[in-house]
Order: sequence, then C-alpha cells, then structure tokens
Amino acid sequence: MTMPVRQIMISDSSWKWLHKDVWSDQFAEAFYKKSGKRVPIKIRVRGGHTRTYPKKSY
Repeated sequence: MTMPVRQIMISDSSWKWLHKDVWSDQFAEAFYKKSGKRVPIKIRVRGGHTRTYPKKSY
C-alpha cells in the first residue's frame, strides 16, 4: 500500500500575497492536482477562530 500524494499549486505572486497578511480572511487562487487534472481551489492561512485568542497556543 502506498501513501496518497496530494499536490497544491499556487503562483509565486499569490503565495506572497497570501503571506503578506496572515491575519486576513481572504482566499488565494490555487490549483489542486487530482489524477493528473488541475482543479481550481481557493486557500488561506488556517486558524480562523483561534487567531483572536489573547494567548497563543504553541
């Protein structure tokens, strides 16, 4: 049995824009590669509700 491989492709400009403000709830355009086909997706930095907690969970 082999481990499934997942690929997410994002342009350099979208990557930089996404990480310019990690607190933003805006999504960046990207592609998910599934069985050789590119499927358009939207991604963002995780941690939606915990970002507003007064103490960071490390």
